[in-house]
Amino acid sequence: MAEPVDFSAGSADPDAGAEVIPIVSSTIVAFIGRTERGPLNEPVAIKGYEEFSRVFGGHVSFSFVSLAVQHFFWHGGEVATVVRVANRATRATLDIPAGREVLRLQARQPGSREHLRVSIDYDRVERTLDKFNLVIQRVSRAGSQLVEDQEVFGGLSMDPTDERFIVDALQDSELVRLVGPLPSHRPTATVQSSPGQPIPYITVKQAGSDGEDLTDYDVIGSNSEGTGLFALDALERVDLVCVPSPPGRELGSTSFLAATRYCERRRAMLVWDPPWSWTSADAAVLALRTSAHASRHAVTYFPRVRPRGDLGRYEAGIPAWKRRNASVIQAWCVENGRAEAQLIRKQAASAASGRTPVPPGRTGQAVRTRRNVRPSAFHASAGYSCSSLPSTFAPA
Repeated sequence: MAEPVDFSAGSADPDAGAEVIPIVSSTIVAFIGRTERGPLNEPVAIKGYEEFSRVFGGHVSFSFVSLAVQHFFWHGGEVATVVRVANRATRATLDIPAGREVLRLQARQPGSREHLRVSIDYDRVERTLDKFNLVIQRVSRAGSQLVEDQEVFGGLSMDPTDERFIVDALQDSELVRLVGPLPSHRPTATVQSSPGQPIPYITVKQAGSDGEDLTDYDVIGSNSEGTGLFALDALERVDLVCVPSPPGRELGSTSFLAATRYCERRRAMLVWDPPWSWTSADAAVLALRTSAHASRHAVTYFPRVRPRGDLGRYEAGIPAWKRRNASVIQAWCVENGRAEAQLIRKQAASAASGRTPVPPGRTGQAVRTRRNVRPSAFHASAGYSCSSLPSTFAPA
C-alpha cells in the first residue's frame, strides 16, 4: 500500500528557492527626420499619433516620419521618441507696432506651418501706462479662424525691473521668442474698427520655411551640440532607431555608417529603409550581394508598402513598418546578405500560401507572414525587450 504524501513538508515560504522572472521593460523606439513643425534636435516622448500631430504636425510631402509614427501606433506601439531635424529651415516673424517702433517676435520653431497671429489690449491695466496684455495664437493655416494653440500673457511690462518684464515672461512661451531691440514704450493696442466687430490680429510679416532636403550631416548631427543622432544621448536607453528615408531618394552611406556605429555604442538596432531601386525581389537579391552596407546592428525589409485608400503622392510606396492586411513582408539582417537573399526568394515563391520558410538553424526566429492580420515589425514595443531578440535577426 502506498504511503500517504505529506504536502505540508518543506519550507514554510512557498516562494523560497523559486526563480524570479525579471520584469522586462518596453522597447524604446526613436524616429529621426523632418516633420511639419516641432522642437529641433530634442527627443520628445510621444504616446499616440494624436499627440504627435499636436507637437509635430501632420503628413507632409517631404517626409515619411509622420506616416512611420502613425503605423507604429496602429500596430501596438506604446511610446515613441521623435527627434526633428532640418536643413536651413527658417522661422516666421511678426512685427507689433509700438508708436514709431516695433516689438518683433519670432516663431519658437522653424517651418512654414507656423501660422501665428497676435493681439494687444489694455484690459484691466489701463491705469498703468507701461502695462499691456499679449495674446498669441497658432491657427491651422493662413487666414483661418481655427485656433490650434493659444498663449495669454497678462500684465506685461517693458520695464526691466518689473516682475512681468516681457523678456522674462516670454521665456515660458512655446510659440514665440523675442528678437531685436525692445521699443521704448508698450505696443499699440489692436482695436476693432467699430463696436461689435471681432478684435483684429497682427499676422506673420515674413513666413518661415521648411528648409532644404536633409543631408547626411543633418541626420548625424553634432556630438558636442547634441543634435541629430546625438540628441538621443539625452535618453537613458534606446533600443530601436528608425531613420525613414525621404520620399524618392535615399540617405547616403555616411549617415548609415554613423547610425550603425551609434547603435553599436548604445546596443541598439537601426531600422533602415530599402533603396528605391529595389523594385523587385530579384533587384533586392542582386543589390544585397553587392551592397557595401553590413552591420550586426542594422535591419531592413522589402518590399515597401502602400497605405490603403487614396494613395495620392504615396503611389510609389512608403517605408511603413507593416501594411494592414499585409501578404508579404519580410525583414532580414543586412549582414549575411546571401543567406537572407535566398530566404527572400523562397519567401516570394511561397507568398501565395501565406507561409514563410524557416532558414536552417533559425527555427522559431523567422518572420511570419499572414493574411488579413495586423502584424507589427515592432512586436518588441508591446512589452518585449530588444535585448532578448537575436542580435543578427530582425525583430518579428
